[in-house]
Amino acid sequence: MPKKKLVKIAEEQEVDFDEAMRIAVEKLPEGSLTGKGRNTWVTEEGTAILEDSFMIRKSYLSITRFFFFF
Repeated sequence: MPKKKLVKIAEEQEVDFDEAMRIAVEKLPEGSLTGKGRNTWVTEEGTAILEDSFMIRKSYLSITRFFFFF
């Protein structure tokens, strides 16, 4: 099962590393994260969950900003 560095996921999703770490700790099931700090690795299943979470977050922020201006 290939793992991916959280730093790389955050970079690809254009999210700050600290925010990515916070979301990963809150959303991922136990055992999905290994390592510490910027050397944190995410399982393949965890990567899919995180990418979906970031996509939902971006959509929510876009909608919120749209309605904020009106």
